[in-house]
Amino acid sequence: MAKRGIKGLQSQKGQPEYYEELKKRTALMLTPTATKQLDSWAEDLNISRSELVERLARGVYPVILDEEAASLGELLSC
Repeated sequence: MAKRGIKGLQSQKGQPEYYEELKKRTALMLTPTATKQLDSWAEDLNISRSELVERLARGVYPVILDEEAASLGELLSC
């Protein structure tokens, strides 16, 4: 996926872009199905898979753990 930032703002190595801290490389082990789903959501939101995980972890998009609640896919499609 292509990196998408703020138009006209060039990335600078060692400088945070959106958050008050730098990101660090982290590996996640996911099934191909989970990876495809994350890629689909990220594409729908026009962000990278990494940025989607960042926003989920920061609570930008709510994660509902209740089995009776709406799925994340339904929330993102709103």
